[in-house]
Amino acid sequence: MLLILLILSTEESNPKYLLRRMLNNNEVTNFLKRYEIEVKDQINHLKKLEFSKIDETPMHDFGESKYQTILIRNNPFDYINETIEISIKNSDIDKFDSTIDGYLVFINKILNHKICLESEFKFKIQKLVKNSFEKVAILISEYPNNKNLQNTFIEKVGVYLKGKALENKQTEEVYLNIVSSLTTFAKKMLDVDNSDGALFIVSLNRQLAQKGIYDLSNNEEDKFFEINLSIFPSEIKVIGQKAVELKNSDFLYRCLEELGYLGCTAIKNNNYHISIQCLQSLVQLGREARANNVKCFWSHCMLETIDHAEERIWWMLSWINHLDLKSQQQWVETFQTAYSRLRGFKREIEIVNDNGKSLFRFKDIDEPYKESFSNGEYYRTVDYSDFKEIKEFKLY
Repeated sequence: MLLILLILSTEESNPKYLLRRMLNNNEVTNFLKRYEIEVKDQINHLKKLEFSKIDETPMHDFGESKYQTILIRNNPFDYINETIEISIKNSDIDKFDSTIDGYLVFINKILNHKICLESEFKFKIQKLVKNSFEKVAILISEYPNNKNLQNTFIEKVGVYLKGKALENKQTEEVYLNIVSSLTTFAKKMLDVDNSDGALFIVSLNRQLAQKGIYDLSNNEEDKFFEINLSIFPSEIKVIGQKAVELKNSDFLYRCLEELGYLGCTAIKNNNYHISIQCLQSLVQLGREARANNVKCFWSHCMLETIDHAEERIWWMLSWINHLDLKSQQQWVETFQTAYSRLRGFKREIEIVNDNGKSLFRFKDIDEPYKESFSNGEYYRTVDYSDFKEIKEFKLY
């Protein structure tokens, strides 16, 4: 009898056993039912705290009932966070592995559950997932001396997100929130010299975007799928900006490389939104690298980092010859702007026919490139020839 009690107590305190029990369908259902009841109760109270009239409230103020996180006792996500922390402190890779696997399965069960899919409070459940993932990512990043665990986490989440891309779900808000948290994680990895982990996240963003280009969603309800794909190159840019800040030209070069390859994929398929974001990101990273005097890392190369950014813009430009004539002309105008912003001086581009071959002719004008902007009574001109000026402006 004593032996049986000992075995039971050991199992009951074993994180793997507890995690398996949490993943039971009945346990997931019970949790969501409790959560939905708690949401309804708390929202009724929170709505009383929304004092502003709708037309007298800034757009960023979503209101207490929408913004506030709903807390609940015996939250499984809290237990998972604790288990992950214990496994890291004990350097227990086996327990860490199984907990991360179970955590991702748990997220899947929550998001795909009938209660979540049909609930009017679906956004609250998604926010619960978002907050939980942020906590997990921060927790893992706070142990900088364990790159193996960090990279295991990144790889497992990468596989999870690629699985969502197979279903054309990578641009759904809940998964974009996870991608955003990974970007923050990548920046922290650069701080602790884990470039491999950060680079995996950069490459993941490229692949998620490329999958969307190759296989555009046919879901009529998801009208923003193609537009939201441009978020992925934007995330690469953000990580690249961290590399600029750290003067890590090696890693910055990898970001330029990723944007160049993704940009070529986008141009080949005449994907406007991703092409524009790749161009804009290359221009911005090049300008910021120049302003911060970030030199090329390779001792065999005399080019500046900004030259490498321009190289990749050329890669993209070289593919527009494969498009129809109307699209070619539209893209030429955009590339003229991109080159001019990057170089600081005006560049004109012309497509000429040379014995049946389309070639590009550049005309560089020794004139500072400036763009002006007006909004109501306000007006401003940006001088791109001022290399300390790094204001980013939407490219069209």
